[in-house]
Amino acid sequence: DGQVSLTPETDYQMMRPVNVAIAPDGQTVLVSDTVSYNIPSSAPQYSSQFSVGVYKITDFGNVEFVKVVTGLPRVMQSITFNEAGDQAIMLGNNGASHDSSADPADMYLNDGLYVMNILGPGEVEYNPDQSADLLRNTTSQLFGVDGLAVYEGKAYVTYPTLSIDGVA
Repeated sequence: DGQVSLTPETDYQMMRPVNVAIAPDGQTVLVSDTVSYNIPSSAPQYSSQFSVGVYKITDFGNVEFVKVVTGLPRVMQSITFNEAGDQAIMLGNNGASHDSSADPADMYLNDGLYVMNILGPGEVEYNPDQSADLLRNTTSQLFGVDGLAVYEGKAYVTYPTLSIDGVA
Protein backbone atom coordinates (compact mmCIF):
# COMPACT_ATOMS: atom_id res chain seq x y z
CA ASP A 1 0.00 0.00 0.00
CA GLY A 2 2.93 2.33 -0.51
CA GLN A 3 6.26 3.10 1.09
CA VAL A 4 6.45 5.74 3.79
CA SER A 5 9.53 6.90 5.64
CA LEU A 6 10.03 9.19 8.58
CA THR A 7 13.78 9.47 8.10
CA PRO A 8 15.78 11.32 5.41
CA GLU A 9 18.07 8.35 4.70
CA THR A 10 15.62 6.58 2.35
CA ASP A 11 14.35 6.95 -1.18
CA TYR A 12 10.72 6.81 -0.06
CA GLN A 13 8.28 9.65 0.25
CA MET A 14 9.20 11.90 3.15
CA MET A 15 6.66 12.77 5.79
CA ARG A 16 5.24 16.30 6.05
CA PRO A 17 4.00 16.47 9.66
CA VAL A 18 1.11 18.71 10.59
CA ASN A 19 0.50 17.90 14.28
CA VAL A 20 2.02 15.93 17.14
CA ALA A 21 0.13 14.33 20.04
CA ILE A 22 1.55 12.73 23.19
CA ALA A 23 -0.63 10.10 24.85
CA PRO A 24 -1.52 10.20 28.55
CA ASP A 25 1.01 7.40 29.15
CA GLY A 26 3.70 10.04 28.53
CA GLN A 27 5.53 7.74 26.11
CA THR A 28 3.41 7.22 22.99
CA VAL A 29 3.84 9.96 20.37
CA LEU A 30 1.67 10.21 17.23
CA VAL A 31 2.68 12.43 14.29
CA SER A 32 0.17 13.03 11.50
CA ASP A 33 1.31 13.27 7.87
CA THR A 34 -0.34 15.66 5.39
CA VAL A 35 0.80 13.93 2.19
CA SER A 36 -0.96 11.01 0.54
CA TYR A 37 1.65 8.33 -0.06
CA ASN A 38 -0.08 6.40 -2.84
CA ILE A 39 -2.22 8.67 -4.98
CA PRO A 40 -1.28 9.08 -8.62
CA SER A 41 -2.68 12.22 -10.20
CA SER A 42 -5.21 10.20 -12.22
CA ALA A 43 -6.69 8.27 -9.27
CA PRO A 44 -9.98 9.31 -7.65
CA GLN A 45 -9.72 11.24 -4.40
CA TYR A 46 -11.45 8.56 -2.33
CA SER A 47 -8.55 6.16 -2.96
CA SER A 48 -5.97 8.39 -1.21
CA GLN A 49 -4.11 6.82 1.71
CA PHE A 50 -2.41 8.68 4.55
CA SER A 51 -0.24 7.75 7.52
CA VAL A 52 0.58 8.51 11.14
CA GLY A 53 4.07 8.05 12.55
CA VAL A 54 4.41 6.34 15.92
CA TYR A 55 7.28 7.13 18.26
CA LYS A 56 8.10 6.20 21.85
CA ILE A 57 9.70 8.45 24.44
CA THR A 58 12.29 6.12 25.97
CA ASP A 59 13.64 8.48 28.61
CA PHE A 60 14.03 12.20 29.17
CA GLY A 61 15.01 13.84 25.88
CA ASN A 62 15.07 10.60 23.84
CA VAL A 63 12.48 9.58 21.28
CA GLU A 64 12.59 6.32 19.33
CA PHE A 65 10.84 5.66 16.01
CA VAL A 66 8.48 2.67 16.27
CA LYS A 67 6.50 2.40 13.02
CA VAL A 68 4.24 4.08 10.47
CA VAL A 69 0.52 3.31 10.54
CA THR A 70 -0.70 3.34 6.93
CA GLY A 71 -4.05 2.90 5.22
CA LEU A 72 -5.72 5.93 6.77
CA PRO A 73 -8.38 7.51 4.51
CA ARG A 74 -7.81 11.13 5.57
CA VAL A 75 -5.11 13.47 6.83
CA MET A 76 -5.36 13.15 10.62
CA GLN A 77 -5.42 16.88 11.33
CA SER A 78 -6.03 16.60 15.07
CA ILE A 79 -5.37 13.80 17.53
CA THR A 80 -6.53 13.60 21.13
CA PHE A 81 -7.12 10.79 23.62
CA ASN A 82 -10.04 9.33 25.50
CA GLU A 83 -10.20 9.66 29.29
CA ALA A 84 -8.80 6.15 29.85
CA GLY A 85 -5.83 6.88 27.56
CA ASP A 86 -6.32 3.62 25.66
CA GLN A 87 -7.59 5.19 22.44
CA ALA A 88 -6.38 8.00 20.21
CA ILE A 89 -9.30 9.82 18.61
CA MET A 90 -8.27 11.31 15.28
CA LEU A 91 -10.05 13.90 13.19
CA GLY A 92 -9.30 13.40 9.50
CA ASN A 93 -10.01 16.02 6.90
CA ASN A 94 -9.93 16.83 3.19
CA GLY A 95 -11.10 13.40 2.12
CA ALA A 96 -13.83 11.76 0.15
CA SER A 97 -16.17 8.87 0.81
CA HIS A 98 -17.43 6.56 -1.84
CA ASP A 99 -19.63 3.49 -1.85
CA SER A 100 -17.68 1.09 -4.09
CA SER A 101 -20.92 -0.47 -5.30
CA ALA A 102 -22.23 2.93 -6.44
CA ASP A 103 -21.48 5.21 -9.34
CA PRO A 104 -18.19 7.15 -8.77
CA ALA A 105 -20.21 10.32 -9.32
CA ASP A 106 -21.83 9.61 -5.94
CA MET A 107 -18.57 10.40 -4.17
CA TYR A 108 -18.92 13.08 -1.50
CA LEU A 109 -16.35 15.14 0.34
CA ASN A 110 -16.32 14.99 4.10
CA ASP A 111 -14.23 14.85 7.25
CA GLY A 112 -14.26 11.85 9.58
CA LEU A 113 -13.47 10.62 13.08
CA TYR A 114 -11.11 7.67 13.45
CA VAL A 115 -9.67 5.61 16.30
CA MET A 116 -6.33 4.01 17.12
CA ASN A 117 -6.14 1.62 20.04
CA ILE A 118 -3.17 2.18 22.33
CA LEU A 119 -1.97 -1.24 23.46
CA GLY A 120 1.06 -0.07 25.42
CA PRO A 121 3.77 2.60 25.27
CA GLY A 122 4.55 3.09 21.58
CA GLU A 123 2.20 0.27 20.58
CA VAL A 124 -0.85 1.31 18.56
CA GLU A 125 -3.19 -0.23 16.01
CA TYR A 126 -5.67 1.45 13.70
CA ASN A 127 -9.26 0.46 14.48
CA PRO A 128 -11.24 1.02 11.25
CA ASP A 129 -14.42 -0.34 12.84
CA GLN A 130 -14.76 2.73 15.02
CA SER A 131 -15.03 5.53 12.50
CA ALA A 132 -17.67 7.98 11.47
CA ASP A 133 -18.15 10.31 8.54
CA LEU A 134 -18.91 13.90 9.44
CA LEU A 135 -21.30 16.16 7.59
CA ARG A 136 -18.69 18.83 6.90
CA ASN A 137 -15.57 19.07 4.79
CA THR A 138 -12.49 21.22 5.30
CA THR A 139 -10.10 21.74 2.43
CA SER A 140 -6.67 22.12 3.93
CA GLN A 141 -4.62 20.32 6.53
CA LEU A 142 -3.02 23.60 7.46
CA PHE A 143 -6.25 25.55 7.87
CA GLY A 144 -8.68 22.71 8.45
CA VAL A 145 -10.27 21.28 11.53
CA ASP A 146 -7.87 22.00 14.34
CA GLY A 147 -10.02 21.63 17.42
CA LEU A 148 -10.91 18.21 18.80
CA ALA A 149 -11.79 17.26 22.36
CA VAL A 150 -13.20 14.11 23.93
CA TYR A 151 -15.27 14.40 27.09
CA GLU A 152 -17.32 11.62 28.68
CA GLY A 153 -17.15 9.49 25.54
CA LYS A 154 -18.21 12.21 23.09
CA ALA A 155 -16.00 13.93 20.54
CA TYR A 156 -16.38 17.67 20.07
CA VAL A 157 -15.11 19.30 16.88
CA THR A 158 -14.59 22.95 15.97
CA TYR A 159 -14.57 24.17 12.39
CA PRO A 160 -12.82 27.19 10.93
CA THR A 161 -14.28 29.53 8.37
CA LEU A 162 -12.03 28.00 5.70
CA SER A 163 -14.19 25.08 4.61
CA ILE A 164 -15.87 24.12 1.36
CA ASP A 165 -19.36 24.45 2.73
CA GLY A 166 -18.73 27.72 4.54
CA VAL A 167 -19.12 26.43 8.08
CA ALA A 168 -18.13 29.05 10.62
